[in-house]
Amino acid sequence: DSYKHFLQNFCDSYGKLLVSDVKTFHVTRWIDGKKTWNGAKRHAIICVKRVFSWAEQQGIIAANPVRTIKAPRGKRRERVLSTDERTLIMASTRDGAFRNFLTALLDTGCRPSEVAKVTAADVNLELGVWVLQKHKTAKKTGQPRVISTSPSTLELTEQQIDKTPTGPPFPH
Repeated sequence: DSYKHFLQNFCDSYGKLLVSDVKTFHVTRWIDGKKTWNGAKRHAIICVKRVFSWAEQQGIIAANPVRTIKAPRGKRRERVLSTDERTLIMASTRDGAFRNFLTALLDTGCRPSEVAKVTAADVNLELGVWVLQKHKTAKKTGQPRVISTSPSTLELTEQQIDKTPTGPPFPH
């Protein structure tokens, strides 16, 4: 849906141009006109670049006309759920397995994919940490991701591992 939103918006602005006439400044001008998009500008540029890249890979177009445009760096998310929001979310969650998943997610601050992929082999009960060798920034950092857990989440992790010793303790 987000790709459709951004691509339709771009097409509304420049959809009458031939691909051979599209230039990076068209994307720049389009983005500069979106004063309220703030955090969405990066994603909008990525969407436009991706569709042209796909068309080039499929042999539909000879070259991606916007390959060189740079998307702005992603900004760190600063919003934290309030205690009331956390309480409401947990109270609204009826499924026990999903509640355990949310508990681990909210307590550790992990990415959802990390909680879903953690295994018994990743858990160090003595130190109270999860150590992920494979993670989003592994290639960049060359280091494992060490995730601290609270005593209650460590206890929950241990209980879940006892139930499913070979699979992920927090299946999604």
